[in-house]
Amino acid sequence: MAFTMGARWNTFIVNVTDETIGSAKLTPSALVGNAAVLRKLGKYNFFASVNSGFRAPNVDDLGTLGIVDFRFETPNYNLRPEQSVNFQVGYKYQSERFQCEMYAYRNNLRNLITRIKVDTQMIQGYPVFQKENAERAYVQGIEITGAFALTKKWSVQSSLTYTYGQNITAHEPMRRIPPLFSRVAIEYRSDQWSFSTEVFDAGKQSRLAKGDTEDNRIPVGGTPGWMVLNFHVGYTWRFVGFHVTFLNLANEDYRTHGSGVYGYGRSAFAKISLRF
Repeated sequence: MAFTMGARWNTFIVNVTDETIGSAKLTPSALVGNAAVLRKLGKYNFFASVNSGFRAPNVDDLGTLGIVDFRFETPNYNLRPEQSVNFQVGYKYQSERFQCEMYAYRNNLRNLITRIKVDTQMIQGYPVFQKENAERAYVQGIEITGAFALTKKWSVQSSLTYTYGQNITAHEPMRRIPPLFSRVAIEYRSDQWSFSTEVFDAGKQSRLAKGDTEDNRIPVGGTPGWMVLNFHVGYTWRFVGFHVTFLNLANEDYRTHGSGVYGYGRSAFAKISLRF
């Protein structure tokens, strides 16, 4: 059994200068740490860890002044760092032909920076908002990956990710939480050739926060699920490598949740690389 522990002191200096409201200087700091335990039993590995962290307010958090997305924002120079404590347990197994990893985690968040409407004030016809350390939330989930060698040259790989986020203060889901996501791939590798076919799959995300429903990057009712098929082929000759990738062979109309950007349609990319 092995134990690890550590600590780190973080400090930042943030200077914000604005012609209208003058200058401000902040020096947020925090002591963060981590601890973990690992237990090996032959091919099996079990571990648990706890980690703390913080995010200092950045210039955008502190210096926003003016019209932003149909609202008027004013700066708040009293913002404190956002803080987190993450708990994680995991399991790893590896044999000659099979390996897998499984993780479960929960990340508790506090002092989250969020926009708060300032009573009934209006500026230039827009409601006034100011950022404050006003919310608590958590994110939890599981991640599973696996790989199995069918032969010396053929293998199957897969992964699954599930994420759940809840805003405790607002009693609603956290914003832009991704849906259930998975990948399955079959791969062939030899000294010169490589082939792989992979399927990416994402479920529908209809568990939305109020801010998600007002976000024009997210369709009404949530982001639809999708499935994308890709194919890769490569050939190496001496010091020259040729690689061709075919994306979205079914020409699926899809987007990553919260991004507002559609993925590639049916397309192909070629690459030549040289190694010396």
